[in-house]
Amino acid sequence: MCIVWLSSKVNDRLYCNEVYCLLSEGFTEGKPYAMETANGKHFATTQYLRAAHGKSEKEWPFISCSNMPFTEVCPCGTAPNQVMLT
Repeated sequence: MCIVWLSSKVNDRLYCNEVYCLLSEGFTEGKPYAMETANGKHFATTQYLRAAHGKSEKEWPFISCSNMPFTEVCPCGTAPNQVMLT
């Protein structure tokens, strides 16, 4: 079992990313999208992560994966990230 930390959108009220813990179900191929390496080079990939939230499964591009620690607070400093644990 692998848990994935995904960032889905900015919370309009708190101005922070909403992040979710999802269960990784595997990988798929799809429409190409751009990513950036650690040294700033851009490349295209067609790989997506298939992740489950309850009984629902969805394909997510790897640019949605978050590298934030669970203890990180909002950049605005007013509230912690919205964490939805399943």
